[in-house]
Amino acid sequence: MPSTTDSAQPEAAGEFVEQAPHEAGFASIYTEMVAPHLGGLQRARERAVKRRRLQVVAGITIIFLIWMGVWLWGIGGVHFLILLIAGLLSLVTADLLLRRGTQPHRRTATMLRDLLIKAVCEQVEGLVYQRVAGRKVNHDRLVALSLAPRHATALIENFFGATRHTMAFRAVQASLRNNHRQEIFRGLLIEVDLPEPFDGRIVLARRDEPPRDDIAWEPPPGDVIDLKGHPAFQRLFQVCSDNPEAAERLLTEALKTALVRLDEQLDGAVFRAGFASGCLLLTVPLEHAVLEIPSNAPGPLDPSGDAHRLLKITNLPIRIIDTLHGIDPDSGGRYRAR
Repeated sequence: MPSTTDSAQPEAAGEFVEQAPHEAGFASIYTEMVAPHLGGLQRARERAVKRRRLQVVAGITIIFLIWMGVWLWGIGGVHFLILLIAGLLSLVTADLLLRRGTQPHRRTATMLRDLLIKAVCEQVEGLVYQRVAGRKVNHDRLVALSLAPRHATALIENFFGATRHTMAFRAVQASLRNNHRQEIFRGLLIEVDLPEPFDGRIVLARRDEPPRDDIAWEPPPGDVIDLKGHPAFQRLFQVCSDNPEAAERLLTEALKTALVRLDEQLDGAVFRAGFASGCLLLTVPLEHAVLEIPSNAPGPLDPSGDAHRLLKITNLPIRIIDTLHGIDPDSGGRYRAR
């Protein structure tokens, strides 16, 4: 495979401009780890597109010549075996030259994604990433808390985790499917280990949640409880718990603020939250795969835009933890509970 390094044309890489506190320091990492490869990646992308066009032309031409030969041969009558062979040759040609490689831009997009993931792991201290393809697991805890619908399988595709301010978090991209193999949820499943143990189960039911199929969802555990304070949190969530005392003790002003501010960062995605087994559990529906970067689409690479999106996604758990520790993730300073 040709090298993607292109030190002769650094300007082809563009620049990464830091736009938020969680991106601090990433520009230098981007310049060192990603930028030198972008010129070569763009040229490889253009070559792949040209090869794809040649494949299409060659495939159509070969199929045309096959059936032109059959037609000319058919002047004197065509044997069934000749038609069968011509049909098989056409199918093989269509598979090799027309069907395969229908998205030539995806290979370079995958290479760019891998470069960006390495850079993000370098920027976020202790961040671990794994590509976990094809593993099927059950998520009974999320279903029991009414955070995810009942499902037959969960296809886990990406995992990342780290420790921030002594609090560990884990996040996976999951595709939940029913018995008919239909996708009923796609997005992030997040766990944040809380420092203080607690008993019982707590669910934050969304007041603005769109109608859902109750047949596929477990009812929230316990009863609705009335918590005082934090008007923004009250407008967004209704608290259900089988241990009201634990819920009142656990849902501090800092945690309420963290959840409200997380909602503001998700561009309309209606996340669900709950607490069980010493963890804050979140399900965040996403329209696209977590690491399905925009450069998967045809056209020029957009490495800077892809980097901003990856940093935002991987920093969702970190934003929660920072807010719990009194750090405003938007400014880097102290926050004021509201």
